[in-house]
Amino acid sequence: MAVLPTAASFNTLVVASGAVPQTLTANVTSTGDNRLLVVQVTWYPETGNTVLDEGGYLESVTYGGVAMTLVSENFAGGKSNSIYYKIAPNTASTAIVATFNGVDTLSMTASLGAVRCSGAHQTTPIAQSGVATGISGTITKTLTTASVNNLLIDGALLDRGGGTSVPTKHASQTLQISSLVGTGASRHYELMSTKAATGGSDTMSWTQTGAAAWATIVLELAAAAAEVPVGASPTQIMFGGV
Repeated sequence: MAVLPTAASFNTLVVASGAVPQTLTANVTSTGDNRLLVVQVTWYPETGNTVLDEGGYLESVTYGGVAMTLVSENFAGGKSNSIYYKIAPNTASTAIVATFNGVDTLSMTASLGAVRCSGAHQTTPIAQSGVATGISGTITKTLTTASVNNLLIDGALLDRGGGTSVPTKHASQTLQISSLVGTGASRHYELMSTKAATGGSDTMSWTQTGAAAWATIVLELAAAAAEVPVGASPTQIMFGGV
């Protein structure tokens, strides 16, 4: 069996002003065997400054009070885009909490998307990852994938700002999240999609109707290793989902 997405969740936080830290929470319930949770966090200050100019920062992302593992972070139009993961998330409802800190009054928009998967490797679930950014044109990143049992997942940010650009996923991808968040200069799309790997050159892409800045992170999720039958030689081990 292959890695399969089972469900997606999404939540946003809009803070006009106020004391920090500020937190953004989403409660998720995972299902299936060999579970994996992939979380994308995007945020931008309402002031119109960039993430770095504002002085605020994403302090932590936790699952059930335990820090999640950061895969990568990149930026578009001063907005931050990052992806985290958790191996073996609970089958009971559990809180993902993103905490923002760094200044006395933080005006910001943040969003948190989560895709739950089953059939994922429980030791090294991230076979590889790649990042890309651009100031216009197609949101795109290509990876040479390792197995047809694996799953590609992307987390992209499109800097809508005061523009009108609208993203559309490639027909080969399954939509998980596409949400426009924020107002004015802070507006941006948080985008997540999935598709089965081919074991060759695989591209995750979104077209846009305008010419806005973008950032994307693409992960290849490794399938769970099959159990070795009693008496089997190492050459009989098969790679796939359990």
